[in-house]
Amino acid sequence: MQETNGVATDRREASEDEGLLEKMQKLAVSSSKAASRFGAELVAQYSFIDAVLPTLNAAQRREVARAFRAEIEKAMARTDDIPMPPEYHAALLSRVNDLLKWLE
Repeated sequence: MQETNGVATDRREASEDEGLLEKMQKLAVSSSKAASRFGAELVAQYSFIDAVLPTLNAAQRREVARAFRAEIEKAMARTDDIPMPPEYHAALLSRVNDLLKWLE
């Protein structure tokens, strides 16, 4: 119901704004938690890499590099039909190159 003085309309708009703000806050909290989980996974993976790489001899490193390249090619083939942002490709190639350098 809309009153002539605009009070009811103002209340409805304020309520809609509060609802939108609440949804945005929930999204921010959810995104923050997801980023934290992703960060924790990276810490675990890099710690594992730092622990394993020094134990590999040259032949093992070459074999791991070969297998890694094959796995990356498979992963890239799976996303060929999925439009990904340029940041995804840049980050993937950067990390792959870093890992291959560590294996040298």
